[in-house]
Amino acid sequence: MKSFFKYIAMGAVGVLLLTGTTGCEDFDKMNTNPNAMTPEKVNPLYHLPYVQIYSTLNVDQWERIQHLTVDMFSQYFANCAWETQLCQTNNGWSTGFWNLHWTWIANLNHIIRRCEETGENNNLQQISRIWRAWCFSRATDLFGDMPYSEACNGLVQAASYDSQKDIYYDLFKELTEAGAALDLSKNTVNDYDLIFAGDAASWQRFANSLRLRLAMRLTECDPGKAKAEAEAAINAPGGLIKDNVQIWRAQNHYNAINPQYPCSYYWRSHCCMSVSMQRILTNLGGVPVKKLSYYKEGSYRLKPKTRCIC
Repeated sequence: MKSFFKYIAMGAVGVLLLTGTTGCEDFDKMNTNPNAMTPEKVNPLYHLPYVQIYSTLNVDQWERIQHLTVDMFSQYFANCAWETQLCQTNNGWSTGFWNLHWTWIANLNHIIRRCEETGENNNLQQISRIWRAWCFSRATDLFGDMPYSEACNGLVQAASYDSQKDIYYDLFKELTEAGAALDLSKNTVNDYDLIFAGDAASWQRFANSLRLRLAMRLTECDPGKAKAEAEAAINAPGGLIKDNVQIWRAQNHYNAINPQYPCSYYWRSHCCMSVSMQRILTNLGGVPVKKLSYYKEGSYRLKPKTRCIC
């Protein structure tokens, strides 16, 4: 009799366990919001305007990265307030740009993956590849070696670093393939594209022109590759950007104003043309350079109570 009750008890426990497991599965399903936003539910078109707006740099980022860093290092401008005039980087500015860069790449990678998975909107995919190449070209010019091939691919937590040479070589490949894959007979992006409004011919010209620009950057370090890519870009289908009408212009979320204006007027950056740039411009046509009385050759120090060396 005891054995009989023992088997009954064991059977009851088994039923309870089975029921409990089934109930938990149903419970999880019941607590899953069918209307929740998931990556596959988001139209990849919606990611493109965000990336284009912010990756072209808002006024804050433009001032710190372009105006007060790149333009200073290139000696286009002079400024007496920041260490970048002496070719010293500002780590806070660089870190801010570095962090933002990955949000743009993650969004572009998502667009590309979704288009590959669905087989839809080929032009959106190719436009995103071209724009990703542009974003990475600027980033690697600032940082050199950096994560690239594994960056924001959704598979690894810490992407390995690629050499700047490998990055440049792959950028050439991406621009070549994406430009050739565009369907010039279709516009499937339209107003979601804030650069060319989805015009595939314009994107093809941009891809070729960016390819030529990157090739020119290699003339001193890899002349063979520079020559091959430059010639290929010039002869590629679609041609190059040749006039102002074909130049891309991004819509800036600071009311589309020139960022130079708030930097110099509102924020009192006190930036002006450097003596180096003055020499380049005034020497054109044999015009002699007039040296200022307080300018000392080879020195970036300023005369007291002067704003800059221009």
